Amino acid sequence: MKKIFKSLLISMVMVFTMAATTFANPVTDLRDELLAIGVPSTYVGNVIEHLQKTSISDSQYKSIKKDIEKARDIIGDTKDLSKLSTKDKNSLQHLATKAGKSIGLNIKFSKNASGRTVVVATDKNGATILKMSTADIQGLVTNFNLEILVNVFESIVEFANNPDKGNFTPIGGELTQTATGYGNTMVLGLAMIAGACGIVVISKKQFA
Repeated sequence: MKKIFKSLLISMVMVFTMAATTFANPVTDLRDELLAIGVPSTYVGNVIEHLQKTSISDSQYKSIKKDIEKARDIIGDTKDLSKLSTKDKNSLQHLATKAGKSIGLNIKFSKNASGRTVVVATDKNGATILKMSTADIQGLVTNFNLEILVNVFESIVEFANNPDKGNFTPIGGELTQTATGYGNTMVLGLAMIAGACGIVVISKKQFA
């Protein structure tokens, strides 16, 4: 009997271990990263939906990586980007605009009534994908860490080229549907198989 319960325990551990992997949701993971750097929640869904329709080629990836390195040279050890010269700020905006075009976004910078920089990203049809000001990413601007943006960029590339990105229809930018249900179904199936095997083993032991 101890061997039977041990087998059942191992089966359950295997199922839940696989479940932890299967339940990983690329949409949710990317959403959390975008929110963490200050992307307004009302636009996160739009950004992800755009990326679901976009793939990033190796040449595009390398081009953006070069732009990131150029940005790194401009920023240097500066932690507060507001202290950069106007020339350097314009150079960074140019690099951001160029990178945006690589993934099908038209990026424009302007000043709002409060004098803060506002960035608006639109798709090829003119639909607004993202709009935010430096106030939204105040923490990132005044305590800048390029590696954080590099990590987000890598996540965006991975997501854009993921064959199973999930589907959803954003309403006001919020996610109304995330990844496909295939993963959940697979886990349920594994759980049922493990349970059925356990029952069979117990039945054979009891009625042998």
